[in-house]
Amino acid sequence: MPLDSKRMTYSDKTCFVITGFGKKKDRDTSRILDLDKTFKYLIQPVFNELGMTCNRASELVHNRIIDVPMYEQILQADVVVADISTLNPNAIYELGVRHALRPHSTIIIAEDQLTLPFDFSHNFVLHYTHMGDDIGMSAVEEFRPKLKALVETILQSPAVDSPVYTYLQALKPPEVAPSPKPSKLMARKKR
Repeated sequence: MPLDSKRMTYSDKTCFVITGFGKKKDRDTSRILDLDKTFKYLIQPVFNELGMTCNRASELVHNRIIDVPMYEQILQADVVVADISTLNPNAIYELGVRHALRPHSTIIIAEDQLTLPFDFSHNFVLHYTHMGDDIGMSAVEEFRPKLKALVETILQSPAVDSPVYTYLQALKPPEVAPSPKPSKLMARKKR
């Protein structure tokens, strides 16, 4: 993996973010959370700093059904970040697919007022503070270094984080074909 000697970068690595889009309602608290702000202020800048391409399903360039490139990224991305803050059924399902396909390199995040379902209590979940319509600067300053450190640890020495591979230790992950070049697959490059 190419590392820039001046600062740690992973220019050949990709991140795919599993999340809802726009403003969504938290089922427990009825708070409205702007998940686009979570992506823009908390997640994407960390991967930009690391030199990695980081996108969501809405940013994948393709001329096929959205599900094909999305599932390719769920399988092939070097790191997947899944934001389960609103318990969006699609995000939960996609996280389950990732856990079934890859034994490691998946990060679960959630805003700190979410009451986690029991099955998530076995996983490490990185929490952040969400103000609803926006993300406060103190939340940004607290969360980003934690996410960055976690990503660097995962890339340098991956450990099993999938409950599927934790409990079914004889299970073997599928063979993963090389990812298409991010520049051909992704709509937006690092900002």
